[in-house]
Amino acid sequence: MIWTEQRIALARASLAKWHGTPHKNRIAVVGVGVDCIKLVYEVLFDAGILPRCNFTGYDVDSGMWGESTKLQDTMLRCMHGVWVTEDFQFGDIFIMKTGKRSAHCGLYTADGYVWHALGHRVVTRTDFVLWKREILGMVRIVNTGFRLNPSNVKF
Repeated sequence: MIWTEQRIALARASLAKWHGTPHKNRIAVVGVGVDCIKLVYEVLFDAGILPRCNFTGYDVDSGMWGESTKLQDTMLRCMHGVWVTEDFQFGDIFIMKTGKRSAHCGLYTADGYVWHALGHRVVTRTDFVLWKREILGMVRIVNTGFRLNPSNVKF
């Protein structure tokens, strides 16, 4: 089990640090801006789950949802994880549909909340029940580190 009490405490501290940061694509600066996938990555990094890296794959011509979807795909293909659709646990990464495709993600904290950076808003925690119908499923990380180098993943 990768989510030890120490890592959960580190993740909660990281989420508190990011709370209220405005949503902005392609950056991850506390208090300045972060997008949904970079929030997830930064919290997992702070908790010691993932190593530091720079994600490539942002396509500035495809628009916000295209960028988010490509970056999610890159990150999720590189993680040691499994897809789950029930019995969610702390640290599961939710993948949500927005329109006809998945383009949003966040972290489930097992207390009935999901943390995310939603477009045109700020990093916040939201009652899981409000999003449950839109969630396609969750990725549960089963091992630390990356199984692939995100910088080498091609689209």
